[in-house]
Amino acid sequence: MEPFNAEVEAFTSYMDRLEMFFETNNVQDDKKAPTMIMLLSAKTYSLLKNLVETEKPKGKSFQELIAILEKQLNPKPLVISERFRSHQRNQVAGESVGVLFPVEETFNNLGVRTVFQ
Repeated sequence: MEPFNAEVEAFTSYMDRLEMFFETNNVQDDKKAPTMIMLLSAKTYSLLKNLVETEKPKGKSFQELIAILEKQLNPKPLVISERFRSHQRNQVAGESVGVLFPVEETFNNLGVRTVFQ
């Protein structure tokens, strides 16, 4: 499995693939954290090392490492920016109304009220 690269793939997608890697290779729970650390790119490992502050990453559990990296690499979108995007969304010629609904669902998940509500 290749190292995580934020320019190519979202962190959540990488984690999904990593879970499948663990499953197909029968990686035990106590070996998930070291295996994940071994599979990180140098850039991502440096980021993780800076985020855990005083401890080394190997002292953290797999779930703690995921939470730390996910907070940094997959932050929750800002409501104000999503609201702006929602208000700027226009239906273009030839675009069906159905295309707008997935966008609407995204905003609902954020708790953002849009012009459709």
